[in-house]
Amino acid sequence: MAIYAHSSDSKDESTWEPLRDHLKQVEKLAGAKAGKFGAADYGLRAGWLHDFGKIDPRFQARLRGSKAPFDHAGPGAALARERYGVAIGGILAPIIAGHHTGLMDGTRDGEAAVDITPLDERLQNCMGDLERQKGLWSAAGLTCPPPPSAPPVRLRKEACGDDEKASAAFCLAFFTRMTFSALVDADFIATEEFVTKAPRAVVDITLADLKGRLDDFLAAKSEWARRERPGPLNDARAAILASARASAQTGQGIFTLAVPTGGGKTLVSLAFALDHAVAENLDRVIVVIPFTSVVEQTADVYREALGELEGAVLEHHGAFDDTKIRREGDAPEMRDKLKLAQENWDAPIVVTTAAQFFESLFHNKNSRCRKLHNIARAVVILDEAQTLPLPVLRPIVLALDELARNYRTTIVLSTATQPALLERPDERERSFVGGLRDVRPIIADERPLFQILKRVEIESIGSQDDVALAELISRQDQALFGERSAGAGDLDVADRGGRRYFLPPRAARRGRARPDRASGRTLQSRGPASGVGEPRSGVRNGRGERPSRNAKALVGDQGGLAQAGTRRARRLAARSAGDRGLFQGALLAKGRRRARRDVRPRPLGGAGRDDRSPARRLRA
Repeated sequence: MAIYAHSSDSKDESTWEPLRDHLKQVEKLAGAKAGKFGAADYGLRAGWLHDFGKIDPRFQARLRGSKAPFDHAGPGAALARERYGVAIGGILAPIIAGHHTGLMDGTRDGEAAVDITPLDERLQNCMGDLERQKGLWSAAGLTCPPPPSAPPVRLRKEACGDDEKASAAFCLAFFTRMTFSALVDADFIATEEFVTKAPRAVVDITLADLKGRLDDFLAAKSEWARRERPGPLNDARAAILASARASAQTGQGIFTLAVPTGGGKTLVSLAFALDHAVAENLDRVIVVIPFTSVVEQTADVYREALGELEGAVLEHHGAFDDTKIRREGDAPEMRDKLKLAQENWDAPIVVTTAAQFFESLFHNKNSRCRKLHNIARAVVILDEAQTLPLPVLRPIVLALDELARNYRTTIVLSTATQPALLERPDERERSFVGGLRDVRPIIADERPLFQILKRVEIESIGSQDDVALAELISRQDQALFGERSAGAGDLDVADRGGRRYFLPPRAARRGRARPDRASGRTLQSRGPASGVGEPRSGVRNGRGERPSRNAKALVGDQGGLAQAGTRRARRLAARSAGDRGLFQGALLAKGRRRARRDVRPRPLGGAGRDDRSPARRLRA
């Protein structure tokens, strides 16, 4: 009787997929995917043995309609453990056992020697039938390949008291996850191609093509700036771009990009990444951003820069709306390709959230781990790197170091406020033990840039009552007022021809909402703008033009709320003046999760519905 891996809708078994064909296809794909990080032998063994259990007549009966349960992944894992021993088998067994259900817990529940892991218990349950299954395997003309060599990973050279044993364990666990990802993706693709009877659709745009298109865009943008807006600001931006592109040719590793707001960091980082990826023969660029709305903004900037090649940009987060990809050249088949690429990040440029990226690195589900192998041989840009969550900072740093050391991944920490993640053996008081090493700056000396690109002056106004604050706002040509809670009173501001924006506290609940464009009211571009807000409010840049460099932030306390004057207050207030014409808010709500959310500032007056309560309304 023939042995099958998958049935079809037809009862004609000639349309079913033979087990040998499926194993060969998965073996080939998994070997190629794991080969990206030097582990082709592990991918080949995992691919060949992953469905060993389907040789059992109980599984074949299920294909023909039996409802009796049968674990077809466990026997292959048990065979790998028996054939390859504790070391190699200990890596391949959980990979094979979990290729449908996810990686199982590899820790014991207690200290007693009799305690076993959930994986051990599952494999023990498979051992009784293993000899019989091996006989069926041989009778079908199938063999078990010899064991692979030791995992191709370099352990971290320890210093500053790191635990060498724990570091080696983390390294091998990470290798297991990456190989698991290669097998899961290979099995998904092979099964999908059998079902659809067609090769999997991929985004077939090369990084070299994207680099050429970006070069043209930046050249045109630079020429326009030189002709229309000459001056030290654009000279500084040109110097930043030139320095980044030069650093892209200096080899792989971990980099920092400390560019102040207004320096063109979004396009500079993309230029570095594409130049570097082409120079080092890498596969993709992955941009990791902490806030969903900024993911959308960044993806839009990339699509604008890449023009007709914008279909190369995969925007991946829970709120992604693929219907917005509808410009010329984005036929339905391109949307279909991007949908498929979301599953395994098989796209030239991926823009995603920090939660999506880091949760996938440490998740156990096969669907979440499926993309991990595509982080190898990539440029990973961590935007706003200072926002990495403190409770899980150490494993995140270990994972970044592991990617750079063993998986040919270039890491870029991109932020104007670089986090203290470096291990400094010679400066123990400044050292992050177990942190990043050999980190190189993309911009050799960024300190002068902060003065050249300075856009905000901060002036503390202390506590103000409603009358005084309303008078202060009314004297500004343009003003944006944001309150963190509903404690502020009803402000009455005379309209003297300027533009007034009010950011009510409930705006924080709107999450991803875009600025309201219905009324046509925006803060005037390139004119001085004053931001008045509570110290724990910060207003991010939205989209559009920038105000002039003499913008001012007025820091105060409205309605008896938190006092101004702390360093955090000054820093957040510096954002509240904003650096673009159309503002978006990033409020930090006291007592809630410390996550900034982009919100919609409501225009004062003008067309459009205004449903705010009097206590939250700023009348113009």
